[in-house]
Amino acid sequence: KSKIPRKYANDAIQSIFATDKFLIDYRKWSMVSEWFMQLYDFQYKNDWFINYSLEPDKLINRLYMGNEMYDEYIVLRDKINPDIMTVANDFRNKAFKGELADINAEWSNYIDALYNAGLQEYVKIFNRSEFGVYDIDKKALYN
Repeated sequence: KSKIPRKYANDAIQSIFATDKFLIDYRKWSMVSEWFMQLYDFQYKNDWFINYSLEPDKLINRLYMGNEMYDEYIVLRDKINPDIMTVANDFRNKAFKGELADINAEWSNYIDALYNAGLQEYVKIFNRSEFGVYDIDKKALYN
């Protein structure tokens, strides 16, 4: 029987990709600690998932966009996303390294740089009336 060497072990919470609804079945899994389930129970009983969860207005999905718009979006994404991510990663790295003297003053420049990198093209697609709004009844989902 082998043991994981201590240098590779840690006390981090183990988790998997899952939706909040899936957590109801989490109790069956031994990897979930009791405190996590107590927190989940508190959030569920006090409607945190209904009152405080963020739901998108629109989803990038064929169902809400239609095939033609979705295909157009994918082509656009492949073209402009590298430039947008370069701007975003540069700003994030500067922020993490403490290289932003005044984030409020530099924020406008950052937003302008995102738009110059192609963000406006995404906005045009998202603002189309035929791009359906993602409408979900959270009470039905979480109750």
